[in-house]
Amino acid sequence: MDGKIVGRLVLVLCALLQAGCVMAPGMKMTGSFREAAARLMPSDSELGLQVEYVPITPTLISKLEEASDVDAPKALTGKERGPYRIGPRDVLSVVVWEHPELTIPAGEYRAADAAGQIVDEEGCLYYPYIGRLHVSGMTTNELRELLAKRLSKYIENPQLDVRVAAYRSQRVHVIGAIGQPGIQPINDVPLTIAEAISRSGGLTDKADMRRVSLTRDGRTVILDLLSMYKHGDAAQNVLLQDEDVLYIPGIEESKVFVMGEVWNPQAAPMIRGRMSLAEALSVAGGVNQNTADSGQVYVIRRDETSSARVFHLNADSADALLLADAFELKPHDIVFVGTASITRWNRVISQILPSAVLLKTYRDANER
Repeated sequence: MDGKIVGRLVLVLCALLQAGCVMAPGMKMTGSFREAAARLMPSDSELGLQVEYVPITPTLISKLEEASDVDAPKALTGKERGPYRIGPRDVLSVVVWEHPELTIPAGEYRAADAAGQIVDEEGCLYYPYIGRLHVSGMTTNELRELLAKRLSKYIENPQLDVRVAAYRSQRVHVIGAIGQPGIQPINDVPLTIAEAISRSGGLTDKADMRRVSLTRDGRTVILDLLSMYKHGDAAQNVLLQDEDVLYIPGIEESKVFVMGEVWNPQAAPMIRGRMSLAEALSVAGGVNQNTADSGQVYVIRRDETSSARVFHLNADSADALLLADAFELKPHDIVFVGTASITRWNRVISQILPSAVLLKTYRDANER
């Protein structure tokens, strides 16, 4: 290869080096954080996204922790739970002492719900001597007083006992990553989330405890059961009401995506619904020290609206790992580790060398 060709190759290589290896293959967010933001803005406008670029600092982490402390259960509406009130489909047991003709015999082998009277769909109950009564919305004490008053016309000083033999009028739906998904009845004991989960066989190992959803009257809030079980946050242990839907998602629905210069890029599930930036990098095998630029660690997050945030961590110093451990990820976050400049340059060279060798081989063959 003569001197002219060698000189031209040197000029081409120098030009590529000065251009910052723009021809390097793969994904990249090169340059300073502000420069990366400026380059990304045109594509953001084309996608209709409003992007905010934020460096990860102790102040930012404090603000994010304060924002996560919002008391979601306060967003729920509903009446305060008082004494249990009878409703349609409930089975009532009425015992009139010393008057067995007014009492359905229970028998040794009869179930409790078979030894009672069913409240019909209109909320009414039929009882001997009295006839049809509207009992829906009453407590057992109120019904006992009403029956005693009506029976006093036929029985002197009647002594009654009224109780609910089977609770069928109020129920909640517990579904998702739970031992026994299904319907749980509401009885005279107030039914909380912890009680409903216990009745349903407990959470499975794949339950996402930090993003449990409770839907009531068409409105859904997200509850943090990990905070309830681990830190005793009683505010998360909401009192359930009729037709509430409690959904426990699985960790397969809560993943973060680790990409770029890590040893094992992957979609990592959030165990128990929690994962920090440091944990995500560790799950992916850590930053590839041979190819990565530790000053370019990004977390890309999109919210429910048409906006996104790009968080930047400069992990050149070891103390930055403390920030990475304190930075909590959310489902579907994208963690991206940028490429070192020398790595991009080597990748450009690796693409050019085969062509250069081919040219030299072709020239040598023509000179023979």
